Amino acid sequence: MTERIVVKIGSSSLTSDEGGLNRERIAFFSRELASLYDAGYQVLLVTSGAVAAGFRKIGYRSRPKLVHEKQAAAAVGQ
Repeated sequence: MTERIVVKIGSSSLTSDEGGLNRERIAFFSRELASLYDAGYQVLLVTSGAVAAGFRKIGYRSRPKLVHEKQAAAAVGQ
């Protein structure tokens, strides 16, 4: 049986100081997860970065505070 590892990465670990996605951090985590996979683990990634990924694409200058704005940003970010 293959051992499963669940990795949770929060929005603050995926975003830049300006609030958008930090592609360097994403690349780092991708390499780390790939190393676990290559070592024979079954890797499950859980993340909450959808709002961070989407809010700038729909025109918000900063991370939204209102629930309906967060939902819209998350829908785009997913």
